[in-house]
This record gives sequence, structure tokens and C-alpha cells, in this order.
Amino acid sequence: MLLIDTHAHVLSPDRTTFPRDYGLDMAWARGDLSAQQLVAAMDESSISKTLLIQAYSAYRYDNSYLESVIGEFPDRFAGVCMVDPLARDVSDRLTSLIVDRKFAGTRIVIVQPEPRLDDPAMAPFYETCAELRTPLCVLTIPPKLKELEVPLSQWPSLQVVVEHLGLIHTASGDSVSKERPLLDLARFPNCILKFSTISLRVAAAFEGGAQGQFERLIDAFGAQRLMWGSDYPSTPEGGIPGLVNEMHQALDFLPHHDLALLSGEAACRIWSTLRPVSSRGLA
Repeated sequence: MLLIDTHAHVLSPDRTTFPRDYGLDMAWARGDLSAQQLVAAMDESSISKTLLIQAYSAYRYDNSYLESVIGEFPDRFAGVCMVDPLARDVSDRLTSLIVDRKFAGTRIVIVQPEPRLDDPAMAPFYETCAELRTPLCVLTIPPKLKELEVPLSQWPSLQVVVEHLGLIHTASGDSVSKERPLLDLARFPNCILKFSTISLRVAAAFEGGAQGQFERLIDAFGAQRLMWGSDYPSTPEGGIPGLVNEMHQALDFLPHHDLALLSGEAACRIWSTLRPVSSRGLA
């Protein structure tokens, strides 16, 4: 079974060449995880490729280390960069990163009430993503999920990947009300969900546990719009091998076809560069 990790970060031990610029106060972002260490962990876990996500908590919008890593290991990594979505020259910045520097996607982290995800000032950013056919990963909080309806409807060619299931476990209310804002997005075919180890661990608090929650998600979105990411090293317990085992154990109730989609095949449909070279073109 193809295994792709769609959510991991790298943190350079060389803090002179790649200085930290902490965007969020997260303890994991003060550690180190070199690309070489991550490749070794991937090999131990039978992970073919990893989608590296710009570590906003450690570097904000400085994509330098991420760019160097995907350049050194193009057969193992693809990268998701970040730009300030409200910058005046956001279109030029993003185009340069995607076209010239070969990033596979971009990301925004908006976990405060402002700016709104449906703010008209975000339009140039969304439009550029749509024009470049660049998948957009979004880390946000449950009260803001409804704001995604505007870009999802206005730019139907824009693929929006909601990270960590929209952090719905942090919402108030019962499990049904917590899930509702996320499930409401299923009607947009360009909305994709990414779940992490944290998502699996907190699923026990939802009706029916992990099985009940993922049956509802698959019923709403389809397995082809769900994908797994380790969230390493933000979630370090057990290392990459332990996180892979945890995912398989939590989802062992799924039919083989659905598990294959969540484990890697769905990600390859969004990011074709994640498919191992030897398996491209195969069904």
C-alpha cells in the first residue's frame, strides 16, 4: 500500500544560515529536525514521499530552508510554501515560488478572528492560487470554516485542503455541533480534508469514536477527499514509525480501498509529484 505523509515539517540545525522567526509560540518549533533525519525516519516507516509544510511557527514566510530541502531531495519531498496573503505583491511572490522555485502548493495560517477568510482583500491571493492550479492548505479554527464558502464557490478550480480537520475538536458544544461546520463544506467538490495524528487521538470524544467520525466524513466527502499527515515533529510521540502504526490501528475498520486512499492515493490525486516515479501512470 502506498504510504504518503502529507503533513510534516523540517527545522534546520543551522540557525545561522536559516535563522528562526517564530510566528506562533509552539515548543516544537524551537527544536531541530533536519531533512536527513526525516528521510531516515521515512525509510524506517516505509513512507515513499512526504509533503513538507512550511513551518510558520518557526520561520513565518521565510521558505529558504524548505526550498533547500526539496532541492536536495526531490525524489522524497514536495513542498508547500507560505506568503503573506494580504501583501500588495502577493501574486508576484506566489507566482515566483510556484513557477520558479517549484513549490507544489501554498498555505495560510489564520487562527485569529481577523483577517476573515472571505475578506475581499484576500481575492488576489485566491485568484492567483486558482490561476496557477496551486492547492491551498488552510490552518484555521472552527468558527472560521464557514468563511471558506466564499473562496470555494467563487474559485471552483481552487483546491482547498483543510488541515487537521479544521481543529474541530477545539470547538464548543456537543460532538454533532462540532462536526457540522466541517461537514457543511462537503458540498464543495474542491474542498479536501487532511487529518493528523491529533485528529485521530481526539476522535474518541466524538460520537462513535474514530470509526463513527470517519464513517461520517467518508460518507460526506468520499475517501478520495481525505488524506493523512503525521504532523511530525509537532506531534513527536512514538516518532514517525509510531505515528504510522497509530494511524493504521485507528483506521483498521476501513475497507482496503478506502484505507489506500487515505494513506496516500488521495494525496497523489491532488499532488501528482507525490507519486513515486516507479508507480506513475499506473492505476
